[in-house]
Amino acid sequence: MQLIDYMKNGPTVAPLHYDCFAHEVAGKKINFGDTAVSYVIMPKTGGAEMHYHPCSQHVYLTLEGELRINNGKETIIVPAGMAAHVDEGEPHQVDGNDQDCIYIIITRPPGEFLKP
Repeated sequence: MQLIDYMKNGPTVAPLHYDCFAHEVAGKKINFGDTAVSYVIMPKTGGAEMHYHPCSQHVYLTLEGELRINNGKETIIVPAGMAAHVDEGEPHQVDGNDQDCIYIIITRPPGEFLKP
């Protein structure tokens, strides 16, 4: 058992992301096998360019605000208290739908960021 002060892990900004500050809960620093978990603070100016992960999938859990996810075909709004899944290889871009957003992202397995 281990208590994790994840706010001391970071913040980092992932490739192809901007103004999107991730604090690692589990992953490289705290071994969690083939899964990474991060607490993300994204001001309304933040987001991610369209990208994909050939071998990784995400689950986003919105804690505050709204997360907007676009895959190039459709856009979904993920309000606080809801979650969304992005499958491996699926292009996606995210932003806070013009508001500050806090969310948890679970990535399995962590992988590379590629532009479509």
